[in-house]
Amino acid sequence: MKSKCLRISLFAALFAAAFVFAASIPVRAAWFSKGGKDYYQEGLNHFQKKNYYLSMQSLEKALQLKPDYPEALGVLGWDYIKVGRALDAEAIFTKKYEKNNADISAIQGLAWAKFALGKNEESEKYFNMELKWANDFITKDNWIFFGPSDKEYIESIYSDANYGLASLAGAQKNYALAAKYFETALQYPNSFTSRTDLLTACGDIYYYQAKYAEAIPVYERAVKEDQKNLSAQLKAAWSYYFNNQFAAAGAAFEKALAVSSRQESVEALYGIALTDYRQNKFDQAYRNLARAIAVNPYYMDNAVVHDMIAKKPEWKTLWKNFGLAYTASNYYAAVYKLDGYLQVVKADDVEALLADGWSYLGLGYLDKAIQLFEAALKFNPKSDEAYVGLGSSYLAYKKPAEALKAYQQALAINPQSALACNGLAYYYLSQKDEAKALESAQKSVSLKSDYYDSQAFVGNALFRQKKYDQAIKEYDKLIKIDPSVFSSWNLLGWANYSAGKYDAAVKAFAESKRINPYLVEAHYGLGMCYARTGDMNDAKDEFSAAINLYPYYSHTKDLVSLIKANPKWNDLYKTLGWSYYNYQQYSLAASAFKEYLAAEPGDIGALRGMAWSNYWLGQLDTAYAGFRGILKEEANDVDALVGTGWILYIRGKDGEAMGYLQKAVKINDKALNAWRTVAAIHFRAKRFEEASAIYKKIADLQPYAVDTYNNQGWALYKENKFKEAVAKFNESLRVNRYLGEPYYGLGLSYAKLGDIEKARENFASAVYLYPAYMDGQDLYAVFDSNPKLKDLYSALGWGYYYQYYYDKAKFHFNKALKADAGNSDALLGVGTVAFILGDFNGAIEAYKKLLPNVPAKASFWDKYSYMLDNLGWSYYYQKQYDSALETFKRLEAYHPGISYIAPINGKGWCELKKGNKDEAQKLFQQSLKIVPYNYTAEAGMKEMKK
Repeated sequence: MKSKCLRISLFAALFAAAFVFAASIPVRAAWFSKGGKDYYQEGLNHFQKKNYYLSMQSLEKALQLKPDYPEALGVLGWDYIKVGRALDAEAIFTKKYEKNNADISAIQGLAWAKFALGKNEESEKYFNMELKWANDFITKDNWIFFGPSDKEYIESIYSDANYGLASLAGAQKNYALAAKYFETALQYPNSFTSRTDLLTACGDIYYYQAKYAEAIPVYERAVKEDQKNLSAQLKAAWSYYFNNQFAAAGAAFEKALAVSSRQESVEALYGIALTDYRQNKFDQAYRNLARAIAVNPYYMDNAVVHDMIAKKPEWKTLWKNFGLAYTASNYYAAVYKLDGYLQVVKADDVEALLADGWSYLGLGYLDKAIQLFEAALKFNPKSDEAYVGLGSSYLAYKKPAEALKAYQQALAINPQSALACNGLAYYYLSQKDEAKALESAQKSVSLKSDYYDSQAFVGNALFRQKKYDQAIKEYDKLIKIDPSVFSSWNLLGWANYSAGKYDAAVKAFAESKRINPYLVEAHYGLGMCYARTGDMNDAKDEFSAAINLYPYYSHTKDLVSLIKANPKWNDLYKTLGWSYYNYQQYSLAASAFKEYLAAEPGDIGALRGMAWSNYWLGQLDTAYAGFRGILKEEANDVDALVGTGWILYIRGKDGEAMGYLQKAVKINDKALNAWRTVAAIHFRAKRFEEASAIYKKIADLQPYAVDTYNNQGWALYKENKFKEAVAKFNESLRVNRYLGEPYYGLGLSYAKLGDIEKARENFASAVYLYPAYMDGQDLYAVFDSNPKLKDLYSALGWGYYYQYYYDKAKFHFNKALKADAGNSDALLGVGTVAFILGDFNGAIEAYKKLLPNVPAKASFWDKYSYMLDNLGWSYYYQKQYDSALETFKRLEAYHPGISYIAPINGKGWCELKKGNKDEAQKLFQQSLKIVPYNYTAEAGMKEMKK
């Protein structure tokens, strides 16, 4: 009876939230319906399958429909913990705890969320509450009468609490205490964490102390529990290796290899190679190194392998293995390795010459590619691949006659060359002969059925011809070649969509999204399909996800038409605005916010976005009016106070700025942007001691990326697992896209992978958000090693400028100018720093160098608009009013189709100082009519009354 009462009084409230984590226990979903879907059950199923991103999507939809849904909220909290969004998880579990402080699932969630956030004292408090809760039941006299499921749950909580306390102790390097807690945790069942994972974590306590002999038996127990657990297998193997038990290590690595996928196998192969090497089995070591390099050259391109090659010069042939492996994904790395191999090891290696030629062709170095293909033919005149390489190089050079001749020579040598037929397909396509292009690609596929590029060519050709049913069949074949390639599923999705087969298209796009949840094309495609089938809520969700991922791709005529047809979708313009804003595309952001505000004029969030967009565009008076409008509605809006303070500071009104900024930090002592401006005001007034004290405070407040995924990303980067690191850094950005560290990680990883455009994009974001994080020789080495990245010194300068570190900003602008004396962004930066510090002659000198570059006109406000505005005011402050007036007139003429207030205000002040009060008044009134309450015009009207 007592057990039954307990179940009714206690577990009825906790059942759904607590037991979802034990996959073996069935859970009934709470009832609600929307289009026949149960989002909660869907999210729960995804969670149990460890598809946390998909689970979050479903649960967030469930909560949109039913905000008071504690079961969905609880699972969502655990999703957030699993993906590293600890702050969001903390907020959810805090809300649950405040509602019911006896809710053990909330206590458990808070403990782990705070642990992930590094709030160790708070985390320990909640783990101890969890421990006490379970212990109070276990030590009761009637414990033996509890039902099996009740006992399992309570003991799982007890084990989980000990596991948490062990993790805390380990993080604090109190390893003896950690081992004690792990010992207790392992004595009880645990529905939340598998026994294998618990044992592996316990083994880590010894492993990270380099106590490998003590770690080995713990890892072996973990392996015994689950022989397919790769982490435990590898940890056991490395422990044997570092304990100098090489034979046992080799056997353990072989076991790990047996349970590895191909991509996972590199670490096991590497371990086998090292154990062979240490046992003087050099031939076996070489073969296993070669196998590992073929799987993942990035992981293997490390100091240990380099040292092995240096000690055994005959192993320099591995440079070729590296080069061949890199050709699949990184042409820069490939040419580096292959050039070295050809120069030092074997100059007549035809396979290496061909691979090097294809790599140079991929990089666009056509002359070098032709040289290498011709060299290959010198050593093997019968190389059909070399002729195909020449043909492709000539085709890229837009020399079609030479290309055709080379392809025909390849086919004369080998009539069954699928590669040559593929080249001919591209030749005929360049000549706009679609029929022969398709015929050539089909012949290529008939000769080599798994030739991905040719198969894709066939499908694409049929798609272009609007033969959608035939294209679908070809894309199905493409997927069979490699089902893990998301682009194949996207192609299939669009073919089905174009054929009107929307259900099939949804399945294809959904699979693409499953493979890569961050793929904008998949979300957008799903949005279009759902819109066609009338599932408008799902369509809007997918479009919103697509917009947040990449607004440029998503902002199409189709989307605009759908928004116009569905007034409830108008907020997607606001989503577009913020997404463009986050990509630093402020003109596009302002346009999107303007569209949204036309229907929702009082939306503070959109007004804020509009004001900040105008600020970054350099339209300071318009931005000031925007912030002022927000403060009229919400006088304590910290963001608007900071924005107003920034503008007043830039206008040289330090006293007024300080009033707004001090109010902001009084409301929120952690308002970094306010503190930065306060420090800048002190710095400009030469109150260096006060400025220094605030800069120290800023350093203490600087937010860091502490989420799990960012940490995992850096760990993978250090292990040369760059592709895996990219995935983790992208996950980290879903936690918080406003922190610099993950962007640096992405920039470095993409640079290593040879994707320089993506490296550049992420470095630009990183230096904007947090310039000081990596500022130093390591970053300079990356920039200096690639000509396409050198101008990022200028971006680094702007990053410092926006955070008011003027000395460092100027240093980096000058560094950029050293590399390129005509760098317009750097010249603009030097001039702007001079302007903001009151060195108006210096500003004029820098800006005048830019004047020859200014076009006759521009459709939107741009960097030259900003420069002309500052140049006009520099002349003004130097009392060169005629020069100032001419500059403002030039600014006005630069935008003939738009009445910006900046040149009008500038002309007004110049006329006022020249004594033309009537003309000045007319100009200020014109400005205020365009943008009421703008600062410069209001100040001008006040000045006239003096």
